[in-house]
This record gives sequence, structure tokens and C-alpha cells, in this order.
Amino acid sequence: MTISIMNRPSISPTLAGVPSESIAHELENDVKTVCSLLPSDPDAFQQGVEALYTKGRELILAEMNNAPLTKASFASVIKTLHQHIEWDKIPYQDTLYKTVLKTYQIFLDLTWYRAVLERRHETLDCAETVLSKISTQIETLPQVSHATAFVYNCCKEALNYLHPTDSMLLRHQDKVIKTLNSTPSNTFLEMIKHFKTISDDTGNDWINSWYLTIQPMLWRALTIQSASDFNQIVTPLQPELIEEGHSSTLGLVNLYTNLIQKPHLSNDVKQLAINGLTELASLTDPNLPSSVIPRMDRNTSQARLAQLIKEKDRYYQTKEFIKQSLRELKTGGNIDGLNFTDCLNALKDSHIETLASIQKISCNLSQEKKDNKAFINELEQRLEPTRGEYITKKENDGSFTLLEDATAFQEVLEVKPEGEVQQRFEQIIQAMHELNQQEPIEDLEALLS
Repeated sequence: MTISIMNRPSISPTLAGVPSESIAHELENDVKTVCSLLPSDPDAFQQGVEALYTKGRELILAEMNNAPLTKASFASVIKTLHQHIEWDKIPYQDTLYKTVLKTYQIFLDLTWYRAVLERRHETLDCAETVLSKISTQIETLPQVSHATAFVYNCCKEALNYLHPTDSMLLRHQDKVIKTLNSTPSNTFLEMIKHFKTISDDTGNDWINSWYLTIQPMLWRALTIQSASDFNQIVTPLQPELIEEGHSSTLGLVNLYTNLIQKPHLSNDVKQLAINGLTELASLTDPNLPSSVIPRMDRNTSQARLAQLIKEKDRYYQTKEFIKQSLRELKTGGNIDGLNFTDCLNALKDSHIETLASIQKISCNLSQEKKDNKAFINELEQRLEPTRGEYITKKENDGSFTLLEDATAFQEVLEVKPEGEVQQRFEQIIQAMHELNQQEPIEDLEALLS
């Protein structure tokens, strides 16, 4: 059945005029209306999802301004969305999937945020099936952008809070309840600090610590109107997030890109965001060589090397996200008068520095020369890879000592790589060159010139 434009149902992009007690019910009806537009009118569906997301942002801004529009739980909105959305009818388009996931995320966050404020340990009984359904759909897509993948991971973290594992409930529920029942004057941000302490103990059983930093920052960033706001909300958190890398710096890229895309913000604020992208683009992970080299053996393929670099470099995905974001910014407009030259140069320079760090460790393990076979034996006998970010040294008594950085790694192996082993190190460099070609920096320079 085709719905004519004249008769096409639509929803308002604002909650203005809706009574506080009716907001959750209004949103549930909006969800049903939007989902009814598939598969006949995907364009109207996208507009409807964007309107839902806009309403979610309206609710968050009200919360950040200490003037909440409602104190209702939004769990019913998530349940309605889960019941009515038919993922297999959504046309494959990355921006559309990202908007759907952002809408999920915003109401998931509102659900647990409101519960925390009211000192309730709210759970969502459909959380597990929601996550399973989203995960299954995302994994079937031919390609997912870094921006969409980031929002998907944010949804997973919010769902982890609303649906903790049995292990977490058994071992840590009392700590969460104690935090929720702490001093009534504690603000949301103060309680989040307590949650981060709990998260450090729960591992993957609960919400991850990075999200407990990123989520409040992204919310507060919606209120940024000036350079002063930026320096108050974002700047103090940058060192911590940069040190963590991985999802934490992906969150910063997401934030900076969103700020640059806002048409109403001044170029002063946008330039601060570009400076932030430039700082991220310039980062190199000093632990990368010591993380990659011990995990190689004589049969390591080029594809496996590339995968190791992706996994172990704290900033690899961040830089790929930056490259994609620059393309998105160019095609989306709103960048007149903005200069990305330093950011592009930082991407190039950091890539060269990363290559140099791996090359250096391959050539400077020691000045002592040993033949190829002896070196391989030395490598296999004295090093054992672990699952974490560290490598270990096997002592004479059979015990292992953790080595936390590349310097310690160089000191342990008093040998110089030659022959087959030297060839492996050269393979790493080639693998990194090939990774760069997936999103060539030179193409971005032409695009943004």
C-alpha cells in the first residue's frame, strides 16, 4: 500500500504544549506512527525518527537546565519502539541506521538517568532482546561507519546498566543500591563518580567506565553556546579521555564533529572543536610495538598483522573516525571559514611516527648480532603473550614478570633481528601502509582544499 503525501501521518518535532504527565504516552504514540510508515514511505520514516530524536534532545536540554519537562520513566517508550520497529524493513543507509540508534540511545539514557535521579535501580526486562535484535541487524550490514558503530556501542552500555548480568547482581548490586541511597544532595554527576568506581570492579558485567564519563559530557555539551562553555564542559575531561584512548577518544571525535556541524555556533567554538580533532589526530600509542611484536610468529599473515594493529593501537579507530568525519563535514556543509590543514598534517605525521616507532624497535633491540635461528629461539623462549595490554618475561625460575612498555621489551631481548624476523617487522610496516590506504589522507586533502 502506498501512502500519499497528502494523507501521510506525521509527528510534531517538539513537546511544547504537551502536559508533563502525558509526555511518555505522547512519545509512545509517536513511535507507533513512525514505525507504521515502513516499508511504504522510508523518507517519511526517516523524518519521523529525526523528530523523535529531536524530542529526546529537548528532554535532555530541559534536564541540563534543571527544568525537567517530566519525571516519568521512558522505559515504556523503549518497549514500544522495540515492539513496533521492523529492522528488516529499514532501507540500508548508514545515516538512517545511525539516527534510529541515536533515538534508541537517547531514550535508554533518559530511562537510566531518571532512575538514578530518583534513586531507583530500574531494570528493563526487554533489554536483552533489544540488544540481541539490534546486534543481529548491525552485524548483517555490508558496511557500518565509525559514527554509527560508536552510537551502537553507546546503546550497548546503556542497556548494560538497565540489564546487569547475574554475576554483577550477585557481586555488586549492594554497592549500586548504596550509591543510589547516598546523600540526597548528591548530584547526578557525583553519583556517576561512585558508579565509575563500581564499574572498575565489574569489568564487562556492567556499564563500562568510559561511558560513565562520555555520556554526561555529551549531554552537557548540548548546552554549549560559547568558547567559555566549551572550556568549562569539555576541556577538563580531555586529558583523562585521551589517556584512555579507544572508546573514550571515539567519544571526543563524536562530540567535536557534532559541534562543528551545528549551524548556530560561532566559528570560535568550532575552531576549538577542530583543535580537538587535531590533537587526537596527532596521537601515537607508545605501547603499540610492545603490544604487537610479541603476538607475531613466523606464520603470521598480513591480514592478521593489520588486525593486531587495529586492536592494539589505542588511537587507530579514533583516527579512522576523524577521516570519516572530515568527509561527512565536507559533504554536509557548514565548514566555510574553517581550516582543517593542521588536522590533516597531524594525521600524516602521526602515521609516520607510528611506523617509525615499530621500525625503531625492530632495528634497535640490541647491537649484538645473532643468527636468525638463534633469535627466533630467544624470542619464543623468553617471551609469552598475554591477553592484556602487556607482555611478559620468562625468568630463569620459570616465573613471569610483566613488562609494561616498549623500553622494557627492548631491554629484555639483547639481540638484533635479522633474516626472517626482520622480514616480519617489515611486514608490520607494510600492513600499516595498507591500513592507511583504506581512507587515504591525500584524498581528504583534495576534498577539503
